[in-house]
Amino acid sequence: MSWGNESETSFRSNSITTASVPNASFPGPGEETAVVELGEDDLRNESLATIEILVLSVILFLAISGNSLMLLALRRQLKFRPMSRMYFYMMNLSLADLLVAFGNILPQLAWDITFRFQGNDLLCRVIKFLQTFVLYLSTFVLTSMAVDRYMVICHHTFSRNHYSGLKGPKILVLISWILSFIFASPQAFIFSLEEVKVRFWNDIAYLFRNCSICHPHRTNCSRVQVIT
Repeated sequence: MSWGNESETSFRSNSITTASVPNASFPGPGEETAVVELGEDDLRNESLATIEILVLSVILFLAISGNSLMLLALRRQLKFRPMSRMYFYMMNLSLADLLVAFGNILPQLAWDITFRFQGNDLLCRVIKFLQTFVLYLSTFVLTSMAVDRYMVICHHTFSRNHYSGLKGPKILVLISWILSFIFASPQAFIFSLEEVKVRFWNDIAYLFRNCSICHPHRTNCSRVQVIT
């Protein structure tokens, strides 16, 4: 790489500032690293990031306010009438959507604001698990509502004899929670905290940490960007 190019020189200067070269260190004995090129995902388009943050903020506000109002309305209705199947599903769907807001949208918004992941390895795994779990849960609760309607309409006799009251809906919602947990569990194992480094003139400067998929053949999930 030639340093005569102005854009390359600017990138070099900005990278040094971000990487904090005085804290540079070398990999220890036996440490596995992978030399990779710095991709587009490692850079940041501030204009696009600002738009994404604004959009996520609006979605988060609407999700929290809308579902909270729905729960309050259901609470007022239940003071005057008993819990019905539809009220039960509406309550659980609103709760699931609130979990989506706090477990998926909010962590992503914080991640976009800070640009780089700021937590430890445990937090990385928990967030990745929650972001998938809440999406599964919201989808499965909605699916269980459709299954409930199918059973009541198409299998009326069976539903009346074995599926009456809230017993059936409670079983379906419980299955939704269990399946969501099972399907989201792999996220806690395939994602981990990755340490991305930048090497300047035989030094290795810690650039940032990233919560991403760790390749099976890399034990420490570190990768090195070489700038020569």
